[in-house]
Amino acid sequence: MKSDLIRQAKYSDKEGMVSVFKSHTESGDSPLAKDDFDFYFSEENNENVGVTEELFVLTVNGKVAGVIGYYVARVHYWVHWFYVHNEYLKHGYGRRLLKYTIGEVRKKGVDRLYVYTASDEFYKPALRLYQSEGFRITKRVKNCFGSGSGSGSDKIILYKNFYKEANG
Repeated sequence: MKSDLIRQAKYSDKEGMVSVFKSHTESGDSPLAKDDFDFYFSEENNENVGVTEELFVLTVNGKVAGVIGYYVARVHYWVHWFYVHNEYLKHGYGRRLLKYTIGEVRKKGVDRLYVYTASDEFYKPALRLYQSEGFRITKRVKNCFGSGSGSGSDKIILYKNFYKEANG
């Protein structure tokens, strides 16, 4: 029987977190993720007053199987670094991670949560997941991604409105 857990990411998770991204060779995001995780766990980031960022991992039998986080840009909360390891796809782990993060952001009392994805084939399951969890498309930026992940595809920006949910 598998035992799984979602919790805040720790420095000791970093290698496992990067391996989640490396399992998706077609995305090209692993070098960017590694750099961001290096910074996230650095002393320099700990001194970065006023920056709000949280990263969470989903572990299955002690192995990092998924990563998700959120950050605040100005006043908007954004989902970021959301991936599930190839070995763990199609088991509902992505949905669990997203719901967990939505719950953590809602505790902050914000009205909306944003996320963006790309329009190419690789990211279509993510777009479907976001929409099934109540995210709505607010903007599409044509040919936004020039190289690497989502190269030549559109950037699709979505939001989930918590206030509307709570008040009908």
